[in-house]
Amino acid sequence: MDPGPVRIYVADRRAVLVDRIAVLADQYEDLKLVGAQTSGSAAVASVTTAKPSVVLVGEHFPDADGLVVCEQIHRTLSAAAVILISEKRTDEALLRALEAGACGVIVPLVPDEELVTAILRAADGELLVSRSTVLRLFRLGRDLRPAADTSCTTRQKHA
Repeated sequence: MDPGPVRIYVADRRAVLVDRIAVLADQYEDLKLVGAQTSGSAAVASVTTAKPSVVLVGEHFPDADGLVVCEQIHRTLSAAAVILISEKRTDEALLRALEAGACGVIVPLVPDEELVTAILRAADGELLVSRSTVLRLFRLGRDLRPAADTSCTTRQKHA
């Protein structure tokens, strides 16, 4: 049974990205644009009705933080892969995106072929990060975690 094209929803304040995905969906028969919003809150409210398999989420909205939108969409629609679109290329930014439920981060001006590959990989359930990056992020997350408080409370001392 053919699963059909990858259903893509775009949540980004820039209409140019929506237009770009629409053009790619016309060029690639295995892609289909099923919805788009330029407002973060509107995207969270409407994404479930579009039933996307991949959601592209911009990092900045006039009405919401993109990581919060990413997290809310991931929580509401856990079967869909979420890709964060961000200019930030730091390990800390990638770690925050993964913690928010994204399967990876792409830059807005990524070449079309790389964008299509990322969408298809995400639809197949892949993380869009390499093994070495995952290991580096794991160490970073461990280093950023607050140290456990090992001091005893007064009550524990007298027990």
